[in-house]
Amino acid sequence: EEQLSIPPLPRSIFYDVEFRPHVGTLAIGAADRIIEWDLATNSAIQMLVLPGAIVQDLAFSPDGNLLVVGEASGVRLIDWENNQELPLYITDVPNNEVLFSVDGATVAYRSEVGDDIALRNINQNSPIQIKERGVSEPSSDIEFSADGQMLWVVMPNGIEIYNGVTG
Repeated sequence: EEQLSIPPLPRSIFYDVEFRPHVGTLAIGAADRIIEWDLATNSAIQMLVLPGAIVQDLAFSPDGNLLVVGEASGVRLIDWENNQELPLYITDVPNNEVLFSVDGATVAYRSEVGDDIALRNINQNSPIQIKERGVSEPSSDIEFSADGQMLWVVMPNGIEIYNGVTG
């Protein structure tokens, strides 16, 4: 069994990891930063600091060029190829989970605070549909179907299914 050894970082509280498709590296969400780790050389390639952020979840687009970041205060979209933030920032929605649709055009995100579940088209930077749950128990997971047409929401008493394009 081989262990990945990452040296201590300032404020190094690790929250999430995500493999970057087609590249063979790993993105690590650590407190207010995201580190891209080369698995072949066991070393950091790049680091992006997001001042004031608490990174909670990461998801790469299918092509590996974009990274959606769920953080304690919202959702950010990063052009990972160019190491810069894009103008998609959703505030006031603390996020516990983010993911891309299979075509990379839609971001889904959920929050256990108020149990909001939302879709956003990244090309138009517009919300598709926001599901304000209003239930006493939060969802535990969201997942797109393989074709991206359905969004599965895992609830304590079963699974709810929504249209993955229109909500």
